[in-house]
Amino acid sequence: MQLLPSIFANILGGSEHQRFKPKQEDPEDVIVNSSGPPHTRQANTPTVVVGKRALRPRKNKESTMSSATEKTPILIRQGSSLDAQDGGAADSTEAFRNLNRSSLSSSLAASYRSLVDAAFSLPGANASVRDFGGTATMASEITNMSKNLIGGGVLSLSGGIAICANSPAAVVPATLWIFVLAAVFGYFCWLIGKICKYTYQVTYRELWQDTVGQTGAMTVPFVNAFKAGLGNLAYASILSQTAVSLCESIGFEVSRITCLFFITITMLLPLCLLKSLQVLAPLSVLGTCGILVTTAAMTVRYLDGSYQPGGQFYNDLDPMYTPHFGDVNGAWGIGILPFACMAFEAYVMHYNSARFYAELKDANLTRFGGVVGGAFGFSAVVYAVIASIGYLTFGANSSSYILNNYSSKDPLATACRLLVAFSTLTTYPIVFTGFRDGVLNVLDIPPSRQTSSNLNVFSIVLLTALTVTAVFVTDLGLINAVGGGTLATVMVFVFPTIMYRKLVKKQGLVGEDFEVTVATVMMVIGIFLGVIGVYLSIVGVK
Repeated sequence: MQLLPSIFANILGGSEHQRFKPKQEDPEDVIVNSSGPPHTRQANTPTVVVGKRALRPRKNKESTMSSATEKTPILIRQGSSLDAQDGGAADSTEAFRNLNRSSLSSSLAASYRSLVDAAFSLPGANASVRDFGGTATMASEITNMSKNLIGGGVLSLSGGIAICANSPAAVVPATLWIFVLAAVFGYFCWLIGKICKYTYQVTYRELWQDTVGQTGAMTVPFVNAFKAGLGNLAYASILSQTAVSLCESIGFEVSRITCLFFITITMLLPLCLLKSLQVLAPLSVLGTCGILVTTAAMTVRYLDGSYQPGGQFYNDLDPMYTPHFGDVNGAWGIGILPFACMAFEAYVMHYNSARFYAELKDANLTRFGGVVGGAFGFSAVVYAVIASIGYLTFGANSSSYILNNYSSKDPLATACRLLVAFSTLTTYPIVFTGFRDGVLNVLDIPPSRQTSSNLNVFSIVLLTALTVTAVFVTDLGLINAVGGGTLATVMVFVFPTIMYRKLVKKQGLVGEDFEVTVATVMMVIGIFLGVIGVYLSIVGVK
């Protein structure tokens, strides 16, 4: 039976080593539905179809297409898990030419596609990003990328400045770091798009496999999985601390651990066991709205002086959260690196860079550069405002979760907490699914064992582990700094540089040596900053 796929693959013009199987969803894949007209591979124009845009693959010198195949376009149906591949075996090409029956070829092709679709269709399976895209405008791409960037991690930045300073002047170097890092992280996002241009791949893992191969192939899903795990840990910290403040606002004193377990059992567990998370995906936009509303509210409270001595809410504050300023400014030295690592974490969205490039209408590096510049530039402004306003309001006592500084009796702060809590609650299971699927991939659990009951048990085990960890790890700033200095550094600096170097060497690209050198130097600097930043975050800045 194993000979049948090979025989039909040759008849269809595919590589003799091509295997027909459903595309496995990556942990970072976004859950979407596809619809639209079918696409065809035209005669003498082998293509890879990404949505409504056809991409011309690199020429395979070792394979040719039969003349009969050239006369018979191969239909690639939208929603199918089959990926078009160029090439074919010489022997099968010759045999097929002798048949000289294009109608037979079309019949066999249609029959085999139906056979494959029937054999490998999974109930409720989500369409791949390959089956749509190439239609997004630059404005919509900037909006979506900004939504991907702006999240709860930004709420730790004010506390990051307070690690090394108590002087108001510290906001100057901190703001400079935010904009410099926006340019650097934006560049590596653009670089991944450039790799996508030459490889015609649409996921981070596929880029790695196309450029580097199977060497270290499991490293990518490992990093992606545990990056999602740290994200869930940060979300648990946000939810539990926010719940404490919300309970105080209605007159209840509840411990953080009690709130954590209550939220996990009554809310997070049912959400993480949902069979489909499509209903939650649109709600993730509330995360961006919540942060923007929080930015506005923090600005209002800074300007009206509500938290300064004599202000409306000053006497409501715990002494550890009251404003405190001095003349210490270590932000110009290495003491700022924990803050930089927190910014690392806030700027990470690079696992989706290839997807954004593939979905852009009339994609090219200039247009994609405009998208990246707009999204990272807007995010940098939001980050700078939140970090600066929070620090200028509370100084050295700025919390690693800045909303903790605000009074439980402040209606604006309460509204912000509600928005952030709801958006985090709906985002948690989406990220958790990526974490769970990534761990399953790392552990090499076959799909046959991923039954509904087994997945439920595995989800409960992982959720329990995350919750227990969240009991002991409460510092949102520390979580973001460690995640940014380790996993984010690898995903943003190391992986793209390795892929780009391999791409240039593999395809013999001319005139790319200077950019390879630039990317390599920036990678080394990024690793250095990440390592020192994590160390200082753990041992503390002296």
